[in-house]
This record gives sequence, C-alpha cells and structure tokens, in this order.
Amino acid sequence: MLLRRMKCRANGFTLIEVMVVMVIIGLLTGLVGVNVFNRLKKAKIQTARTQIYNLSQSLDSFKLDNGFYPLTEQGIEALLQKPVVGRVPKSYPSGGYLKQKTVPTDPWDEPFTYFSPGINNPDSYDISSKGPDREDGTADDVTNWNSGSENDQF
Repeated sequence: MLLRRMKCRANGFTLIEVMVVMVIIGLLTGLVGVNVFNRLKKAKIQTARTQIYNLSQSLDSFKLDNGFYPLTEQGIEALLQKPVVGRVPKSYPSGGYLKQKTVPTDPWDEPFTYFSPGINNPDSYDISSKGPDREDGTADDVTNWNSGSENDQF
C-alpha cells in the first residue's frame, strides 16, 4: 500500500510545485523584459541621433550649394523639393538632398522639429525629436544642440 502511494505521487506535480515554477518563470520574464525595453529605448535614441546627424549633413550640403539654410517656413521638406517661397535656392540638384523620397520621422513616428535660424543655433538651425515621451522641451528630447549622455552635439 505504501509503495502504491509513492508510485502515484511520483507520476505528477503538486499544485504548489507548479505555482513555484510559475513564479520563477514570471520573475525571469520580468527581469529579461526590463532589460529588453531599456535596450530598445537606447536604440531608438541612438537612431534619432543618427537621423538628426544625417539631416544635418543634408542641410549643410544645401547651404554649401546655395549660401543659406532653408527657412523655418520652408522646413526640412526643402531637402526634397526646391522651395518656391522665401529665399529660392539657385543651385538645387534634380533629386534633392535626401536619398529617400520622404522626410523621415523620428523613431517614435513623430516629425522632427526644425527652426532656421535656430533658437539655440542662431547662425544655423535647430533640429530636434520629442523623444520617448513625445513632448517638446523635456529632458529626453534628442537635439542637435545639447550634449550629454542622451544627446550629442553635431
């Protein structure tokens, strides 16, 4: 009889054993999930920095060709199509200044903010992304004028 009880007990798991395993799996998932989301946030910030850098390079090419940066009213779109209002560039390449045929949005699917002349860079321009919180003017904005752990100056 004792042997029969031991044999039945060895065939399955108790409710407590299953619950302990579930708690352990939950804890491991929580730890891994936090690390993955932190890396994803950092990757998106780095992507925004790279996009701003690439836009800056295109804007500098625009200025080299034309002697001025596109005005705020002309926007970054002036890198795709020749502006017809404000200062009209005299030397504009047929394909524009961006390889892609659309103005990129930041990694959070928000448009970049562009001012020329810039508020922070009065001799050139300001480009910024609202960052992960999608609000202008907060600490996690990615810009071409701030330097620090989250932002790089170009």
